[in-house]
Amino acid sequence: MAALTTAYHLTRTDELRAAHEVTVYQIGWRLGGKGATGRDERMRILEHGLHIWFGFYDNAFRLLREVFRDWERGEDHALQSWRDAFKPHSFTPIGPNFFPLNWPVNDGTPGASHVFWTPWQAFTQLLGMLAATARTWQEAHERAGRPHASPVALPEAMRAQLAAAGGAAVTSGGGFSHAHHALQAAADWADALGDSHHGPLSAHLPAIAELVNLVHLGFAATEPPAGDTAGHGLLSELLDVARGYSHGFVHDFLIAGKTAREVDAQEFRAWLVAHGTTPAVAQRSFIVRALYDTMFQYEDGDLDRPSYAAGTAAQVILRMFGTTQGAALYEMQAGMGEVVVAPLYQLLRARGVQFRFFREVTRLELDPARRQVAQVHMKVQAEVLDGEYRPTFPFAGLDCWPAQPFWHQLRDGDALRDAGVDFESPWSAFAPAGAEVLQLGRDFDQVVLGICLGAFKKLNDDPTLADELSAASPAFKAMTESFSLLPSLALQVWSPRSLDGLGWGLPKPAMVAGVEPLDIWADMSQSLAYEAPDSGAASLHYLTGVLATEAFRRPRSAHATQHDAEAALTKTCQQWLASQGPQMWPKAVTADGRFDWNVLLADASISGPARVQAQYVRANVSPAECCVVSAAGRTQYRLKAGASGFGNLTLAGTWIDTGFNTECIEAAVMSGMQAARSICGAPAHVIGEDLLQVPGHGLGALAEPPRLIEQIGEAVERGVESIEQWWAGAFGPRQGGARG
Repeated sequence: MAALTTAYHLTRTDELRAAHEVTVYQIGWRLGGKGATGRDERMRILEHGLHIWFGFYDNAFRLLREVFRDWERGEDHALQSWRDAFKPHSFTPIGPNFFPLNWPVNDGTPGASHVFWTPWQAFTQLLGMLAATARTWQEAHERAGRPHASPVALPEAMRAQLAAAGGAAVTSGGGFSHAHHALQAAADWADALGDSHHGPLSAHLPAIAELVNLVHLGFAATEPPAGDTAGHGLLSELLDVARGYSHGFVHDFLIAGKTAREVDAQEFRAWLVAHGTTPAVAQRSFIVRALYDTMFQYEDGDLDRPSYAAGTAAQVILRMFGTTQGAALYEMQAGMGEVVVAPLYQLLRARGVQFRFFREVTRLELDPARRQVAQVHMKVQAEVLDGEYRPTFPFAGLDCWPAQPFWHQLRDGDALRDAGVDFESPWSAFAPAGAEVLQLGRDFDQVVLGICLGAFKKLNDDPTLADELSAASPAFKAMTESFSLLPSLALQVWSPRSLDGLGWGLPKPAMVAGVEPLDIWADMSQSLAYEAPDSGAASLHYLTGVLATEAFRRPRSAHATQHDAEAALTKTCQQWLASQGPQMWPKAVTADGRFDWNVLLADASISGPARVQAQYVRANVSPAECCVVSAAGRTQYRLKAGASGFGNLTLAGTWIDTGFNTECIEAAVMSGMQAARSICGAPAHVIGEDLLQVPGHGLGALAEPPRLIEQIGEAVERGVESIEQWWAGAFGPRQGGARG
């Protein structure tokens, strides 16, 4: 997605298309990286895992909206709007007991406009969402006839500050009767300070953070309502995490003026504890674990070695709770390769972007001065028989990718198929069809390295495509060596029973922090509308998690690696379903209380645990399919898109320094935008890239500034677009028209 985003922004306007000839070289037969999907012979959608977009993905959704605006498709295509591709979702049970968390919604639309929020604005919204979460819990108990009081007492000095800010009236006892009332007062108080933490009431910042602390103390001291000890405990833990986060955010970022990059030297859990979160909660709460599980933050896939850089984790929380537009989550209605990648591919082709499939980069060769890439060496994996490879096919109103190549389009395709060749696996043994060498000045001017870091990280004695880069640049070498990889797993289950028929009595779930290793689960039955109508499936479930293995380190000569990994994972899935299936699906049990394997759709001749083999099991152990862990102390080794150290080499991927250095589609899109900017100057600004990244922004770094300087500072916080609007309003339109 990073490389495709780069191609998109290099060809976004007529002027850019006239200036650039863009060619994408792709291993295998499909695009999308971890977002690639394929259809098997039964027309089932097969994915690398669960892909759900968050409502704070401003850049990714803006890209998607623009693609759906400009992409030409027939009236019979199933996706006529981006809203046909993604639907909002707000129910995310947490923990093995399925605590029912309903995220608040707002009237925003992700990617709809330039949303240049300041850190303080985002924090204000975060407090509002926290208040809404507590209010939802409180109202649910009131409806059940079990009202719960959680008084919050305020010291006199805080009451005076709150009153000075025009805050809500406190009770006669000098506080609030309920936690959500106090949290809403904190949000309103923060809002009263304005759009920036610099202002006449900036001295109130510590008191607002302290109010969150008092809310936790007040709530934790109360007795849980009858029958909801677990829910009361989890909300108490959420408030415990919130108080540590609020204190750290205010004191480290807003007052001390630290950047996320500086704070990234600390591990997030330790940072929370340092700012007041109870150590046991920071270490063991499902609230905290949900963040690590969602963003895959475990060193080398080891669940006993969680590590998340504190500044990056703080950014994720700030954006997730403070900048969400519409709903917290948005679910794809079919495979990501179909609702995102295929439309983008079709649009790029219409713009003149060339695609060369079955190309594996084997070496980036530098010029004699070792200052730029002189040649790109590639293995031609297979030869296309007739002109350009045609990678997609129509089904159910969508453009679909096959789970295997169209063998009939390839020379010796039948022989390659019969030999079990997997072009995407580094361990697949086959003779390439040839080699191709691209020459600087003849075939290219600029190279965008949009390949996953695992594909060129030194993991064994095998050579990598970037060995010369690492030898020539200590900074590039440090980047490749410093980051650990995380393999993941995926299980897709088709069931002849509906969600209700399986015994799930809550709304449609997207669960996190369940029982490992399949600790993330979402009902994805909506995509059945785009699968074979006669499949017999009434529901579809995606389960995923961290895969504890070092198989990704094996050399290319270990040809059985992928097979062995998936055989072992199949056994793991069988064991997990046998133990956890009855808890997740209470009606999926036999008379003796054991898991009923017949709830897995399979041929009648297959019985027992073997029915798992009729589902889809995937071990993402290929180095190029592994996530990059944003561990503490590693951010310093990330390089910017335009800072590879080589004059004509630009970097794109979640492994670069995007300013939002975590593993997700949003970071991938941001990196692609930054890569395009380093080549052509556009887009000028990427939403969120400066969040908590501006040095010297703390209160201690600035005395009371003149109003003009203050205005400029506020405009900078809102981004380059806001400066242009201010300029146009003050001095008239810029010459030359709109920016490209």
